[in-house]
Amino acid sequence: METHEELEKWFSAKNCGSVAFRPEHVPRREASDDYEVVYEAHFESTLLAQARIEVWLTSEGRIAVGVETRERIARRLGVRTSRSGFAAGHEPNNASLRGLLDLLELCSTGKIAVIARSGLFGLGKTTAALPKPFLETLSMVGYGYLGWLRPLEEVSPTRNLKVLTFEPWT
Repeated sequence: METHEELEKWFSAKNCGSVAFRPEHVPRREASDDYEVVYEAHFESTLLAQARIEVWLTSEGRIAVGVETRERIARRLGVRTSRSGFAAGHEPNNASLRGLLDLLELCSTGKIAVIARSGLFGLGKTTAALPKPFLETLSMVGYGYLGWLRPLEEVSPTRNLKVLTFEPWT
């Protein structure tokens, strides 16, 4: 079974009424990219309290992931943002299918968090975090790139640094 079929099978087994799954099979290459995206999977909730995830597959078999959007994070915090795009994620990289499915499972069950800095000018830097045991599990199952995720235990919230957690998909 191909990766996109496994993603579709995984989501249909979740039985999530609050999250829409929107696959796209249209190949595209941005002028600035050195890869071609051949499949996109969008997992979108209308609820800000549930994580929004995008997965891209390239013609070379690499995987990109985007967690949440800066616009949705800014709305949750009640601040403005001057930039668009994902709050966290990574460009196409090597990752095992098992690692990708495990990451999606962590996102869908509310284990991932977004760390957001805000201040006078609105939303600043954002990144994602997971508890250390989950980071170690992803590493063991072949999720090849974890540099975009921080250990949640190492984050100390302040007035300007918020840890946004998510509710499980239902």
